[in-house]
Amino acid sequence: MFPALFFVFHYVPLHFVASATFLVGFLGGITWGYVFFENLHWCTHVPGTPFDRAIGALKNVPVLWRIWRAREGLKAHHRTHHEVVEWDFGFSSRLPDKLGKTFRPAPKDFSEYEKFE
Repeated sequence: MFPALFFVFHYVPLHFVASATFLVGFLGGITWGYVFFENLHWCTHVPGTPFDRAIGALKNVPVLWRIWRAREGLKAHHRTHHEVVEWDFGFSSRLPDKLGKTFRPAPKDFSEYEKFE
């Protein structure tokens, strides 16, 4: 749904004021960002993806373990969204939830969130 709406509301008006080169770059960048967003969101919901295995390998590396810990925290944050859908929409950052006043802290113990039910 999003790509179709984006096309209608952005491409059509920009077609009249922007060059073809700009439109190709602009729409290509938006499309790439959307695909990246959807893949990251999918990785949040499906356990054992290659992305999560790669991030999981960092938990035993000095300093880089913080990346793994941040990812686990964001996954738990997003999982709270599925308990009460009015809260915690973000899965790549908590900032939009804090700005939009939809932030609810995730539990400290991530073990209860091993997988989605």
